[in-house]
Amino acid sequence: MGKASFPGRCITAGAFSLLAGLVLDVFLFAAWITDGSSPSRALALAGLAQALVIAGVVSAGFGVLYRIQLGQSAYRNCQAGGEILPFRIGIRSPAAADSSPLSAAGGD
Repeated sequence: MGKASFPGRCITAGAFSLLAGLVLDVFLFAAWITDGSSPSRALALAGLAQALVIAGVVSAGFGVLYRIQLGQSAYRNCQAGGEILPFRIGIRSPAAADSSPLSAAGGD
């Protein structure tokens, strides 16, 4: 996951998955149109086709967003010296966010 080719592989795998799902959907639709019936396992194949389409869209979308994030991260590291927020929004120190003596797991 730490390699530069990871987003491209996600996009490629997602595109192939999406394409396989769409091909299977077209095959099932053509079988239904031609003779009015469907193959014996049409419901299972339709479920598989939809799962492939959804997995393809999610995987390709993740790859695109990850590539965008890498680009923004590189810009941020170049401009702000690696800080997540190059500008401070009233944050004085990391410990200031939780100034209460009780922790979240304290169980009041």
